[in-house]
Amino acid sequence: MNQTASATRQPPTIGYDDGVKPLAVTVKTTSRITGLGESTIWAMIADGRLECARVGRRTLPLMKSIEKMLGLSAA
Repeated sequence: MNQTASATRQPPTIGYDDGVKPLAVTVKTTSRITGLGESTIWAMIADGRLECARVGRRTLPLMKSIEKMLGLSAA
C-alpha cells in the first residue's frame, strides 16, 4: 500500500540531533512549532506576549517564552 507524504509527516521538533536546544528561533519556526500564523506571532511580539532577541536585523523569539506561552514550562 502506498502512503502519502502527509501520512508520514512528523510534527516539527524543538532542538537539534545533538541534543542542544536552541535559545531562540525564527518567526517562521515559531509558527511551525505553535501552529499559529506568522502574522499572529508578529502581533504577539508587538504587544509583548512573546519575548524576543534582536540579532542584527533579525527578530528571534526566545524558546523560554514560546514554551511558557504553550504551557510547557514551570514558570
